[in-house]
Amino acid sequence: SLFAAISGMILLIMDIFNIAISHFFKMENLNLLKSPKPYIDIHTCQPESKPSEKNSLSIKYCDSIRSVFLSIFAVMLIFAFF
Repeated sequence: SLFAAISGMILLIMDIFNIAISHFFKMENLNLLKSPKPYIDIHTCQPESKPSEKNSLSIKYCDSIRSVFLSIFAVMLIFAFF
């Protein structure tokens, strides 16, 4: 339980400061699979191909999903210590 709380805090801090694991490997993205390039970079929630689509629904969805995961991490940390 303590290990889960500590690793959750590390992931929460990494998410707050927008630090991805791929930054530690000095790579843009971890391209482990040869898949087509996504329309939105999930690390920055910025469009890959069309910079004019900054206010599209997919960008808003990406931002809201990131905040949902951040709140889930915060709730997990609260219940891990109490």
